[in-house]
Amino acid sequence: MIAGTLPKWQQYGHRAPLVIVALFGALMWWGFHTAPSHQSQGRNGFAAICLIVLGLSLIGGVLWFWKRLIKEFNYDGRTLTFNTLASPEMLVRDLSAIEEVGEWT
Repeated sequence: MIAGTLPKWQQYGHRAPLVIVALFGALMWWGFHTAPSHQSQGRNGFAAICLIVLGLSLIGGVLWFWKRLIKEFNYDGRTLTFNTLASPEMLVRDLSAIEEVGEWT
């Protein structure tokens, strides 16, 4: 039987990008609300849309990465049981669903 767990410091380290995105969003919100009023130059709407798309794509990328990062696993030669950083529930894969099992380090 092979088993392993991702150390806590690495689990927290992989959650840091979402915290940074949240802090950046709060900074942008604060900047838009504290900036002095001035005449609109026409490109502010486009810039806001680009920032929203950028923020959503960053959050989506982080969540996509978390769904693939294995936090804990057990392999008994026939089945692989694991959970990811995004989901606390245990997932089970049969050996036929696994292409290749390499040496764990």
